[in-house]
Amino acid sequence: MEEKDQIIKGLEVEDRPTSDSSNGISPIRTYKADIAGYVKNKNVSLIDVAAEETKAKRFEAEETKAGWLKLGAFGAVALIIFAVGIVGYYLYNEQFGKKNIGNQSRIGEIVRSSIIAADETKDVIVYTGDLSLVKLQKNFLNDLEDSIGEVDVGLTKLAVIKESGEAKQYIKTNDFFSLIGAKTPQIITDYLDGQFEFFILSTFDGEWPILLFKTDAYDYAYTGALKWEKSMSQDLVKIFEDAEMGRGNFKDHVVQNRDTRVLYDEGEDIALIYSFINRKYLVITNSEAPMLEMFKRFASPRYFNE
Repeated sequence: MEEKDQIIKGLEVEDRPTSDSSNGISPIRTYKADIAGYVKNKNVSLIDVAAEETKAKRFEAEETKAGWLKLGAFGAVALIIFAVGIVGYYLYNEQFGKKNIGNQSRIGEIVRSSIIAADETKDVIVYTGDLSLVKLQKNFLNDLEDSIGEVDVGLTKLAVIKESGEAKQYIKTNDFFSLIGAKTPQIITDYLDGQFEFFILSTFDGEWPILLFKTDAYDYAYTGALKWEKSMSQDLVKIFEDAEMGRGNFKDHVVQNRDTRVLYDEGEDIALIYSFINRKYLVITNSEAPMLEMFKRFASPRYFNE
């Protein structure tokens, strides 16, 4: 106790202001004087004061660390939100942002919107003039073969255009059937819209032709397609070379949970396959790969705008 009193007195003497308070100026308080007063009034030791000071500094350090951790966590969350936003924008743009890619073809001032947007569009010109039907058919098939050989990887639309002198117009469905020598039953042609589209899907695994027709009445068109099955392979053999390999009758076949009708060859490979999409569009091709491509494009607003 005496030692404590001596320490306090020493602190008080050491820290006693040298100026006279009688001159109206208050003495300056110092840290040592505060400690001396605290020890004297609270009856605690200097060790207790040091311990409390250490505890206070530790608490302050922990609060500072916690603050930095909170700031770091906030920054991480903000970064994640930013990254998700970038990815979301990219996906949205891929799905919805390019709705008119390859979705139009043009003859002079006449612009024709496609049913399905392709990656590229090429014109196939049919020069009519005074040529016979046989000559027209031969020229068309030769030009078609040349155009198919020039397509790039992806889905290419071949816009079939009839040219006579300076006049040009898009070939209609019935004219197309005539050019390929198809004797299509009237029950199917009566319910197919005049606009048809011809595509080539080219991948590293091969090339497949695709015919796309718009129907005027699904029920009648479907009935007509069932009756057309008897001659479909023969009618379309100029477009689908494997069609002549078809044997037997068309059978029901499910592709990606969608109903299709398939004609198989002797090796049970697909010779022809067709399906009605959205009960409005008839797609005919010769493999599952191009049929899946059409299903995908019809399901995406980027490629299909009804």
